[in-house]
Amino acid sequence: MQKAFLIWCKLMAVLTRKPQFLSSWTHKRALAREILGDSTLLREATPDLAQDRGRFDLMLYKGRLGIRGPQKSSDAWDFDFNENFEVESLSVGLRTFIEEFQEKLPLLVPFFESAQIRFRFDGKATYGIWLDTKREFMDAFSKSEAFVNLKKEIHVELGHTFDFSTPIPHVWLPSFSCHNEELAVQSYVSSFSQPGPEANRALIACGLELLDEIAIHDWIEVGAGYGNLTAAYASLYSSPRWVLERESKDAKLFELNKRFFPEAEFYPRGVESISQNEKVDLLLADPPRSGFSDFFKKDLVQSRYVLLYNCDLRGLLKDSEALKAHYSLKKWSLVDVFPGTPYVEAITLWERQ
Repeated sequence: MQKAFLIWCKLMAVLTRKPQFLSSWTHKRALAREILGDSTLLREATPDLAQDRGRFDLMLYKGRLGIRGPQKSSDAWDFDFNENFEVESLSVGLRTFIEEFQEKLPLLVPFFESAQIRFRFDGKATYGIWLDTKREFMDAFSKSEAFVNLKKEIHVELGHTFDFSTPIPHVWLPSFSCHNEELAVQSYVSSFSQPGPEANRALIACGLELLDEIAIHDWIEVGAGYGNLTAAYASLYSSPRWVLERESKDAKLFELNKRFFPEAEFYPRGVESISQNEKVDLLLADPPRSGFSDFFKKDLVQSRYVLLYNCDLRGLLKDSEALKAHYSLKKWSLVDVFPGTPYVEAITLWERQ
């Protein structure tokens, strides 16, 4: 417990330093090794992710685009995208889209005091944005001519629950089968997914490698999203018994993507809804940044193996401590799919003691 506390202190120290430090692959590797140890490390993957990212989140604040600054200040957004962000990880198409979109900002400024904007580029010729802010701003914009004109050019989604627009499913990011074939899973502009196709390919390949030569007959998934990992692992193990995903809007996407996992049942709820013991060969878990530590402590899914994806080292630390009560770490891999950020994807395989 003392070691976990010391690692937590180191994590907090790292995560409050300057962005240049946070982007260091060296420091992310070192912290992951402190949490998980060297003896079970299978692979550290640094795929060539230059110009890979097809999704990027920015903020519209007082008429300009920016990203959240490293320190709190009177200005909610401390620096401009163009001046301070390392753009090398963004795909050329996405970077061009963001630059050209700034010319359209005057159309939005009358309607938005501030807003979160998610930009997407599918790697071919399709662009999309998702805007989310106060309901009154969204309502006014959804009835405006500016909104109608914008929809003629790109996919536009408004609001977290789509109260103001009807989203159009699209293959923003392909999944990949166990044979490295592209799987055309559909998602929304607002859907969470990995930043780019090569990053997603690396994540899936490393996870499948961790499970190499392990017989899996019955599996379930928690934190399934729209089915990105579901489709990939179903190509190897057939459909999961069921999956959980808190976002109810993903239910429609799951049905659209069900041809990749036809026998799976989708439940639009979180892990806290599990109230009785389940026994399976594999639990595939892809939690939010905060992790699933409370769920793992309850030990309601008694699986032979747990394959866990963590994109935040703080979540990884908490999840690892919770899992150690009933599981031992078998092996793990690290994939730096978020260059220029403090985040890194750790994929860990746990075997029940």
